[in-house]
Amino acid sequence: MGHLDPMEKQWPWHRFVDIATGQEDLVAIFHGDTHLTFAQLQDMAGCQAAALDQLGRGDRAVIISENNPQVAIVVAAIWQRGGIPVLVHSMAPDAHAAHAITLTDPKYVFAPSKEPFHNWPAPKAAPAEACSEMPSNSTASIVFTSGSTGLPKGVMQSAENLIAGARTMSQIMAYHSDDRILCPVPFAFDYGWGQMLSLLLEGIPLVLTEPANSLGICAALDQHQPTVLAAVPALLADLMSGLSPIADANRDTIRLIMSTGSKMLPATLQKARETFPAAEICLNYGLTETYRSASLAPKYLDSHPTSVGKAIPEAELRIIRRDDTLADVGEVGEIVHFGSGCFQGYWRDLDRTNDVKRYVSAMDQVGVFTGDLGHMDQDGFLYLEGRKDRQIKSMGVRVSPDELEGLLASHSSIAEAAIVSKPHEVLGEMIVAFVVPQETDTDSRALLKELKAYARGCMSNFMQPRIYHVVGSLPRNPSKKIDYVNLRQRLETTDNG
Repeated sequence: MGHLDPMEKQWPWHRFVDIATGQEDLVAIFHGDTHLTFAQLQDMAGCQAAALDQLGRGDRAVIISENNPQVAIVVAAIWQRGGIPVLVHSMAPDAHAAHAITLTDPKYVFAPSKEPFHNWPAPKAAPAEACSEMPSNSTASIVFTSGSTGLPKGVMQSAENLIAGARTMSQIMAYHSDDRILCPVPFAFDYGWGQMLSLLLEGIPLVLTEPANSLGICAALDQHQPTVLAAVPALLADLMSGLSPIADANRDTIRLIMSTGSKMLPATLQKARETFPAAEICLNYGLTETYRSASLAPKYLDSHPTSVGKAIPEAELRIIRRDDTLADVGEVGEIVHFGSGCFQGYWRDLDRTNDVKRYVSAMDQVGVFTGDLGHMDQDGFLYLEGRKDRQIKSMGVRVSPDELEGLLASHSSIAEAAIVSKPHEVLGEMIVAFVVPQETDTDSRALLKELKAYARGCMSNFMQPRIYHVVGSLPRNPSKKIDYVNLRQRLETTDNG
């Protein structure tokens, strides 16, 4: 993604037209019984663009919708007018949606399930004329983060970043003309958005789930024979939990499983390999602010199963200490992304932009501070160590919640674990564990006794949870990540156990 070739200097609409030309009859989107070819997608986008007569170059249009073919049409139509699609998660609270709308001041809002915000016009009978070429450094998307710890931020990415990023991932994943990507991840989540870009900017067909859950994934496997499954660890764990019909679904066509979003537990990885024996597995790492940062090629999965791989081409990753100096090999610090993929900033939020995107003298360039902690080995493989803002100081020692979660989840009776903390006069912060047992009929008292003994054997005193809660499931945010805010709120209403 370094020196841009002519393709990468395009505006996304023109790139899409080039991609669609020559494969007009190829099905672009599979969604239940709906099939749209690339020719139909281009024509429908053009007719929709004709109705967006108030949308000019650089104007915004907000999209708040579940995954469906109409979202692809809407995104392409906005680009045809030279506008900027603004993606907000369909499950975001109304206050977050209203914040995104107020901040971006859109000409149009596509929000079929949120009628108070919806003002989307019906398409015209004839396609609109395409906009003229725009500078490749123009903003081409704004994706609002989940905002789990406050109001969401609008992450701006340039046209060149989107086009070059889609091309790089296509090369890393070795996509070919017969591939179909099964995408159950919301488009408003950066990984789902990446799959949309693979469709529109690389011409890789998408298979969408109907409904949007594990049942929908299994139905799509049987009906559309996708070759690639794009997922996050929580979604994979749910798919293989025993409650979905995955054992009876057609899994033979899946050649590649891609995952990102958080660390994959060894048990989930093993189940994925057993469930999809013909598939290779590629672990990835990145933020909305960096597009994609690292990827672990399938050939390294056995030798580096806990790594998320090496920096992708034209990007550079470094571990930075608190004083902004470079960390040594194996030393834990904040992961900072340099080079291609760096976002332009947060929409109309200079202060938060400057907190995240700033100059590092040791590298003599600006980088994106991810907020994630990690370390690198001598060969450049990256290992995640948790979030910087989730570190717990127990008995005067900094503790990684992710490490504790991994230790607890490795117990044979535990399916999943989450760690939070609360203030304590003596300990500083008291570590609290929420655990989900493997079996629903588990005796909670016996399990807690067993877990406490297990923790004493594998954790230092300052690492051990002082309180355990046995729960049926962990709360999730719209991106399928554990909702730690919800868990901390539960501490205020749940008796100590």
